[in-house]
Amino acid sequence: MKRHLRIVITDPDNDQNQVVVSVTTLKYQYQDKSCLIQPGEHPFIDSLSIVDFKRTRIMSYLQIFNGIRQGLLIRKEDISDELLKKIQNAAAKSKYISDEIKNMFIYF
Repeated sequence: MKRHLRIVITDPDNDQNQVVVSVTTLKYQYQDKSCLIQPGEHPFIDSLSIVDFKRTRIMSYLQIFNGIRQGLLIRKEDISDELLKKIQNAAAKSKYISDEIKNMFIYF
């Protein structure tokens, strides 16, 4: 089973929380296509994908660290600065992200 790529898109806030988005393969017409990721834009992406902003969440540094340590999350290559900006810009405009999470975008 292939896992979904999750990407941290903000620096930690004062409470060490970060915004994390989920990437999934584009399969259905109804999926939000506001942030498409082409194969090769990240080594993990091998087919046309989207950032699934409906699955965006805030995670603490400790949750991320422990997730990696326990094997629930797997560390992958960093994304490029260009891809990070593309995702951040789309996230700031997304209707699927709560105001609470958007308030963390002051770090962009």
